[in-house]
Amino acid sequence: MCGIVGVFGTPYSFQEVYQGLLLLQHRGQDAAGILSFDFNTQNFHHHKDLGLISDVFSPEVLSGFSGQMSIAHTRYATIGPKNQIEKKRDIQPMMINYPFGIGMVHNGNIVNYYELKQYLQVEKDRHLFTQNDLEAMINLISSGLSERARSSFSFEQFKVAIENLFDRAHGGFSALGLLADKGLFAFRDPHGLRPLILGERVLTEEEKLANPKNFGKSYCLASESNALNFLGYEVVRDLDPGEILFISETG
Repeated sequence: MCGIVGVFGTPYSFQEVYQGLLLLQHRGQDAAGILSFDFNTQNFHHHKDLGLISDVFSPEVLSGFSGQMSIAHTRYATIGPKNQIEKKRDIQPMMINYPFGIGMVHNGNIVNYYELKQYLQVEKDRHLFTQNDLEAMINLISSGLSERARSSFSFEQFKVAIENLFDRAHGGFSALGLLADKGLFAFRDPHGLRPLILGERVLTEEEKLANPKNFGKSYCLASESNALNFLGYEVVRDLDPGEILFISETG
């Protein structure tokens, strides 16, 4: 089943996705991971491992994070390897460095994964290292953006890349991702088979002072509204089937 949560707008985004993830622990107990991006330092921060969320993320691990946008995942494995070493390779979030730097988490299954894997290898010269269908998804997006984007980026380019993913990847999925120095994105499959809910809240004065680049609000997306409610976000709506959402650094 898996649980995903993403936050953008507060300098404490990594703390919020951790707390939100705890509310989603019932959706998966195999592994957990968090990825954050700090606009001030231009750095990603990343940690993931097998086990329950509270075991994977000690206070020492969390103290190494920073950033205004973060995504997180708790895993319920439905397919994949059985040995510990290979299982660790399949843990989310997953990342790819080109173009821009992309990190992603997802909830769902791609039923034509092996067809996509062959397409990526034969047609795009991309070899996959895991058995997780998210790796195929992130490579499809990277390939779509690489063909259109060099140093520039536009939402229209991103839409074309996701539409190509929708055309090729068959199944039920919702996804969250980060584009380095660009923003946070989210989408649901065209049939809306996996949930994803958007929430927002006004930043506190402390948060505004701690983040000079703030845009006055913080946004949160999660698999279930209980995570939004616990973190103090007002539920805005469910993302529509086939909807692509992008939140830029200006909000």
